[in-house]
Amino acid sequence: TSGPAGTDMITALYSASADSIPILCITGQAPRARLHKEDFQAVDIEAIAKPVSKMAVTVREAALVPRVLQQAFHLMRSGRPGPVLVDLPFDVQVAEIEFDPDMYEPLPVYKPAASRVQIEKALEMLIQSERPVIVAGGGVINADAAPLLQQFAE
Repeated sequence: TSGPAGTDMITALYSASADSIPILCITGQAPRARLHKEDFQAVDIEAIAKPVSKMAVTVREAALVPRVLQQAFHLMRSGRPGPVLVDLPFDVQVAEIEFDPDMYEPLPVYKPAASRVQIEKALEMLIQSERPVIVAGGGVINADAAPLLQQFAE
């Protein structure tokens, strides 16, 4: 979507951020020449989306679109997953660029892991606790670790 309609997804971006959901939002935008000129369709969606996303960027050069999308996919799945927004002005959308899909390499996804010391400390805290409670979130599902968590709890 473009212009003011892009603001309708801010609640969804916030929810995805709070729930660690990796989503890619692509918005259309007024042509670059009309950006920041109080044009009705030229809403600064990048500034509006930054507080509720891992990355929000307006791509001002068509040749940068593949690199920005590569970075977006990397960020939305690395560390704590979350939403990203890529805003494309109309003239960037319709521009032709040189792109060889065979040369494309996705960036590696960073999945944080606890150190042995951190695991031992957490285990010691659990052993010493009288009535431990386990609160598990989407990370368990993302790691396909539900059976391990159940085994640990038992």
